[in-house]
Amino acid sequence: MINKEYKNLKLTRELFKKELKNKAGIYQLINMKNGKFYVGSSVNLYHRLGQHCSELNNKKQLSKGKSKICQALLKYGPENFSLVILEFINLDEYAETMEKKARIISSEQKFIDSKKPHYNINPTAGSNLGRIFSDEVKAKMSAAKKGLASH
Repeated sequence: MINKEYKNLKLTRELFKKELKNKAGIYQLINMKNGKFYVGSSVNLYHRLGQHCSELNNKKQLSKGKSKICQALLKYGPENFSLVILEFINLDEYAETMEKKARIISSEQKFIDSKKPHYNINPTAGSNLGRIFSDEVKAKMSAAKKGLASH
């Protein structure tokens, strides 16, 4: 399954439900219409790919700020994206949540650096650097930093 391209993200997700559920790893989504791609990571690949397939989730992410991959998934549809699992990561050997996150982020960064994906806005894995947030989200983030509750 690693490094093999599977056409149609929606069908692939269902086909590999058991193989992807609760598995951590790095993946690539490739737009079959224009060849542009995205590199991402997750502790639960099945769940994360489901988010990419959800029109509602993509619209929600766009309401928070700019996201090239969400825009493309809405424009072309997940059926026009293929999936490549770049690496599975065994997180059982890491006790702390921060160690697990660091392991995933470092691996994702390696692929972002080598592949230079078009749809990744952030040049740094696990960072919001370069992400453009809506004014509403900026206000909520500012309130959170000040320790204020926002409803």
